[in-house]
Amino acid sequence: MSRFENGRQPEGEPEKETIEGIRMAETIARARMELEQQVIFSGDVPPAQWEEATQAYLDTHPELQEYQRVFIDATRKARRANEKVEKLWRRVVGKGKAGEGAEPNTSKLIEVQGRKARKLYTLRFGKLPKGDLVAGKGRVAIYFETPTPATETSHVGQRGAGGIAFASAGEYPPAILMGSRDAYDGSAQPWGEYSLEVMTHEVAHVKHGLIRDAKVQLGRRLMDGALEMPALLAARLVREARKGDLQSTDSVVKGELLAYLTRGSMFDAQLSPDIDAETRKAAAKIIVGTVRTDMLRSGFYLKEVSTKEEDEAFAQLVDRGLLAANMLYDRYVDEGLDKIAWLMTINVLEQFPVKQWPAVARMVERDRSKNQNPESSSQE
Repeated sequence: MSRFENGRQPEGEPEKETIEGIRMAETIARARMELEQQVIFSGDVPPAQWEEATQAYLDTHPELQEYQRVFIDATRKARRANEKVEKLWRRVVGKGKAGEGAEPNTSKLIEVQGRKARKLYTLRFGKLPKGDLVAGKGRVAIYFETPTPATETSHVGQRGAGGIAFASAGEYPPAILMGSRDAYDGSAQPWGEYSLEVMTHEVAHVKHGLIRDAKVQLGRRLMDGALEMPALLAARLVREARKGDLQSTDSVVKGELLAYLTRGSMFDAQLSPDIDAETRKAAAKIIVGTVRTDMLRSGFYLKEVSTKEEDEAFAQLVDRGLLAANMLYDRYVDEGLDKIAWLMTINVLEQFPVKQWPAVARMVERDRSKNQNPESSSQE
C-alpha cells in the first residue's frame, strides 16, 4: 500500500505505465462497460440499488478489488445525478416510475413539450428559453432540444456546435442542450439520427464528468493523506486531482476525442455480426477521419484566439490521439470483440492522458505479440 502525503508521490516513477498496468486498464474498461449496460442504463435495476448492484458485481471480480472504490464512488455520483433528474422532473411534470428515462441506444426518451418543457428549462438554467423546445428525461441528465441556432445559455449552433453538456449545479441535475440541425445548416432533422448522435456525444461528456469527479475527489483525499491505495492507482488518481481545476489542452482534447469517438460505438452496434474484420477496420478509418475534421474545425473548445504554435500543437495532439485510438480499435477487432471494440477502446483510453495514448496502444500490441510468440519474447 502507498500513502500520498502533502501531495507528494512515492519515490520512483509510479506514473510510468507497465504491461501489468495496461492489462489492468483493459480489465477496468470491460468492467465499466458491463456495469453501465447491466446496472446504470439497463432499466432493470432501480437507481436506489445501483451501488448495491455495483458492489455485488465487484464481489465476483476479485481482480478489481483495488479499484472498487472508484467504481462505487462513480456509481454514487450517477445515482445522485439521477435523484436530481427525478426531483426536477416530478416538480414540473409529475410522478412517474422511479428511474424512468433512457439514454441513447437503449429506448425512447420520455419527452414533454410546451409549457412544461419551458419550465424545466427555466428552473435548470435560471432564464427563459428562446422559443419552443422539447425536454427529455434520461437516467443521469435532462435533455433539451431547441429549434433556435443559439441560446443565451449555451450558444448551441454557433460555430457548428450541435450541443453542449452541463455538469450538475447545486440541486439541479446534469443537462444537455441541443440545437436542431436546422438551426445552423438548413437540414431540419429534430430528434432524428443527427440528434441521436449529438445526444450520444454529450452523454459521453456527462459520464466522463461523473467518473472524473469521483477520481478527483479520491485523488484529493490521497494528497491529504486520508486514504491509502496501491502506488500505480494512487498516482493516476493524484494526477486527476492535480488537473481537477484546470482546463489543460490535454484534458479538453481528451474529453472531446472520447465523446466524438462514440459515433464509432454507434456504428459498431448497427453492423451485422457477419461483417468481416477488414471492413470494420476500413469503416474505423473513415470515422477517425471525420472525427479529425470535426476536432480541428472545433479548435475553439480551447480558446477564442490562439497562436499558430498552439494550433499546431493542438492538431498534433489530435492526430497522435486518433492514430493510437485507431490502432487500439484494430487490435480489438482482430481479437474478435466486434461490436464492443470501440467501447473497449474508449474505456481504456479514458484512463490515460492523450499524450500517453500512443504508448498505451504500442504496449497493447507488444503484449499481444509476446503472448503469440513466447519463444521470441524469452530471447529478448
